[in-house]
Amino acid sequence: MKYKLVIFDMDGTILNTLEDLADSMNHCLPHFGMPTRSLDEIRRFIGNGVHKLAERAGGDFERLGGMIISLLFRDKYYIIKMSTATNG
Repeated sequence: MKYKLVIFDMDGTILNTLEDLADSMNHCLPHFGMPTRSLDEIRRFIGNGVHKLAERAGGDFERLGGMIISLLFRDKYYIIKMSTATNG
């Protein structure tokens, strides 16, 4: 069988991005008056996507503005952090 596409889940599978995830979430939380989280806390919060990560890290997802924190996180993480992983 000939494959036309192969997809890798690099985040946490091929690359160890825990510190990048923590840095990015801790960049977002103070914008909403929330305390930053430790690396161990972020490790426990990871799984089921950025919305769940934001909910677990912030406690009250509604108060955090839901989509806003997710977009802030994606801006910080995917644009800045992931560009360093692909550039060397």
